Amino acid sequence: MNVTINGTYPSAYITSPSQGQAVNEGATIDIVGTANDADFDFYILQYAPGVSPSTGFVDITPAQVTTPVLNGPLGSWDTTGLDEGLYTVRLFVMDLAGHFVRFDMQVDVLSRLSLADVPDVALEEDESISDFVHLPDYCSALSGDVESFTYSIVGNTEPDCGVGLDADDNIDVWPTPRRTSAKRPPSRARRNLRKCGWARP
Repeated sequence: MNVTINGTYPSAYITSPSQGQAVNEGATIDIVGTANDADFDFYILQYAPGVSPSTGFVDITPAQVTTPVLNGPLGSWDTTGLDEGLYTVRLFVMDLAGHFVRFDMQVDVLSRLSLADVPDVALEEDESISDFVHLPDYCSALSGDVESFTYSIVGNTEPDCGVGLDADDNIDVWPTPRRTSAKRPPSRARRNLRKCGWARP
């Protein structure tokens, strides 16, 4: 009787996207790499939020894939609806001898900018709000090639409220119509304010 001992582990790695690559939420990401072995059994692609989490993985491939891949497409990852942040993409490869290899990499998902849940705000005299809304690095429109958006200020118009964007990409709401930086407006401008508000268009 001949006995063959299989001491070789499968090959498992992802070449695209690259480690730490930023992708836009809502995009479908083609994952390319290798899942191969002389006695190949199957591979699975998964993802989960965080860096190498122990739980919370969701399948990218709908089932175990029983066809080996050598430097080719492994699957497509639909990022629609994901929160902004780092995600771990995991490739798990098993051979018929029970050997397995797990390859983890991180992808940075950039979230769309949405004003849908931005609350209205009212400012009383001598009141201001810093860091009212944080703007992410990436935003997109539902349709068209939109490069900018507008906002509306409603309330007392003598004077208007000022709305500025600070160095950390936070929207600040201030009681002066010519607000352009993160410095506190002059006290005389604050005294003139009675009430102003921020509202979505």
